[in-house]
Amino acid sequence: MKIFEKVLFAEDMAIARKYMQADFSAYKKAEGIQIELEASKAEIERLRVDLTLAHLGRRMLEEERAQRAKEIAELRKNRNK
Repeated sequence: MKIFEKVLFAEDMAIARKYMQADFSAYKKAEGIQIELEASKAEIERLRVDLTLAHLGRRMLEEERAQRAKEIAELRKNRNK
């Protein structure tokens, strides 16, 4: 009976070891996914800032273009007087 109990204990330990390895593997995968998620969030934020700066730059160019158009119109008006 003792040998049978030892075999059962060894089998139980092997099963427990497999579950522990599977849990550790799942934990490492989740940890890797979390790292990728944080990197993706940082990239999205960087792109959001880049987009905001691009819009601001475009707006500034449009304002500058409008100012130049006013200046040209004023010069033409003064030249035709």
